[in-house]
Amino acid sequence: RQASTSHIHVLERILLDENAEPTDLPLSLLKGITNGFSPAHQIGRGGFAEVYKVTSAQLVSPVLLSCA
Repeated sequence: RQASTSHIHVLERILLDENAEPTDLPLSLLKGITNGFSPAHQIGRGGFAEVYKVTSAQLVSPVLLSCA
């Protein structure tokens, strides 16, 4: 399922603006950009979160996403 353009813009703003406040993102967006939280995209795990390499044709560049 394709992530909505408005949510992609919110995610990019958060990633590019170091002063941006954290925000809730829809689960559908997170599933879409992590390929359903695929183990192939998981690059780390800690006590509070898993870290995924995020790729999407809609994002400017790949990013890392921590999911708690």
